[in-house]
Amino acid sequence: MLRHNYFFVVIFSLFLTQQALGAVKYSTFDDSTKYKCSPRPEVECKGLMNTHSEGQNQVFTLKRGVDAFTYRVKLIREAKRSIRMQYLIYKNDEAGRFIANLLKQKHDEGVQVTLLVDMLASFGFGVWDFFRDLIKYGIEIASYEEPVTFIINEIFGSTPGSLLHRYHEKIMVVDGEDDEKGVAIMGGLNIANEYFRISKDAIHLWTDMDIGFKGTAVKDAMEMFDRDVNYFRQLTSSGHSQPSGEDIFNNNDLITRANKRPASSIEHGTLVDETPKTDLEKMTVEYANLPISALNLAIYTDAKVRLFQSRPRLKEFYIEEVYINMINESEKEIIIVNAYYIPSNNIKEALRNAAKRGVKIHILTNSFGSTDMGGTITSVSQYYYHGLMSVNFDPMAIWSGGQVRIYEWKGRPIGEGTVHAKWATFDRKQSIIGSYNLAPRSKYFDGESIVAVQSRSMGIELAKYFHEEMLTFDKTKGKFTRSDEISPRQAERFYNNVPGEQIKLWFQRLVEIHL
Repeated sequence: MLRHNYFFVVIFSLFLTQQALGAVKYSTFDDSTKYKCSPRPEVECKGLMNTHSEGQNQVFTLKRGVDAFTYRVKLIREAKRSIRMQYLIYKNDEAGRFIANLLKQKHDEGVQVTLLVDMLASFGFGVWDFFRDLIKYGIEIASYEEPVTFIINEIFGSTPGSLLHRYHEKIMVVDGEDDEKGVAIMGGLNIANEYFRISKDAIHLWTDMDIGFKGTAVKDAMEMFDRDVNYFRQLTSSGHSQPSGEDIFNNNDLITRANKRPASSIEHGTLVDETPKTDLEKMTVEYANLPISALNLAIYTDAKVRLFQSRPRLKEFYIEEVYINMINESEKEIIIVNAYYIPSNNIKEALRNAAKRGVKIHILTNSFGSTDMGGTITSVSQYYYHGLMSVNFDPMAIWSGGQVRIYEWKGRPIGEGTVHAKWATFDRKQSIIGSYNLAPRSKYFDGESIVAVQSRSMGIELAKYFHEEMLTFDKTKGKFTRSDEISPRQAERFYNNVPGEQIKLWFQRLVEIHL
């Protein structure tokens, strides 16, 4: 009898602990008092956007690079008032030149075009003459600096550590002033061939995801873009004032002088009204002219929507809170797809607690065969697997049925490039799509943005896409064909292969600086 009572007490204690772990719940779509705002008085909670109720927005996902390119081209061609585009990277390649020539056409039609590009991230892609050409044409690139200005001011600027703070957001807003016709696209894709799969080389066939929406939330995307543009306008117009208060180099003067130089060295590429010449140009034009009916679009009208923007340079860190809130609210399933898995302790513990209360967790990231950042990043990610997967042996997780499963995208062995996507779905009810990596850079240094969506139909579709197209289980072979599942033994071996805390810290510093 005593033994039976003891057994009952143990089970009951596990039950109470399990409930306690999930007891504190914060809705992502509650008002701003649920989030920790910036301590800066000039910022405070201004970075928080409103929640938009069901029926106020039409939401759609762009899961294929081809779809993302075709839809962007469609939006630009149909623009009547304004085009806003913000990207970490804008390459001078076939995709970049084609879109640039479209932007010139729209400028000629009287459409206001504004670009925002991180000049450091685009530094090595032959963009200076390319961007000068657009500026000469009358298109504003709010973040543009001449090379000498950029180098001097980034290294010796008045803000310590500013070189580390990059602008990782991907935002496109077309005709945002129009309540009925405005459209926004946010997510993980930059402007370059590999994101749109304009290539015949597997290494440049990337997998990513964007989210588009029409409705009341478009104004929020426009506001987020304008906040960043205004910041850069102040920065570049002042020439990055130094601590002494004097401008070492005035960016506007240098641009004026640069604009007097001939632009004969610019590779214009295929104009939108010319016959394409190379295979990649032909592919670009083909994708640009696909009918919308050929795209893999699903529109969700049951969506509750809220946009979030984290800007560490202004002490805004909302996006990690969103992830933790959604993890804490999950009861059955969590699916996370991210280019990098180097989570903060807060996210790792939230995931472990979710598993202890019975949540089944699936995480997919890159392998050595698919990462775009080299083997070091994969080694760091693999080091972190064990800390999460070890929860599978916790009595509470075993009792409740919770489990963590981690997968690595195969990449080149299956004719694919990297997974650059950053999305997640929780209980197939709440989802996140955006630019935020589960890595230190996104938390501490980079400006990021996401779209949080509460939609049952969208969550179901994302889960189906994950299981059928990213994992793809072959019943005859008894294994996944597009990703490899990591076993607990592998995770432990990865962890033990890192020889000591110092190397771990070295890896982390390397990631924080270069990711």
